[in-house]
Amino acid sequence: MSSYGYGGTIAHVVLEEAPVDDDVLHIADAPAAGPPIAACVGSTRSKLLRPRG
Repeated sequence: MSSYGYGGTIAHVVLEEAPVDDDVLHIADAPAAGPPIAACVGSTRSKLLRPRG
């Protein structure tokens, strides 16, 4: 499996199904994956932490 395939495919799968614990995993991986992933993680994390009305 190439690093490109891993970074793209796995990141998308985890972002779609992201529990809070996987969000922490993405923060750790963000520098390797690149700024777009880091931005997605930031928005996902804020949505997870925001109470749902």
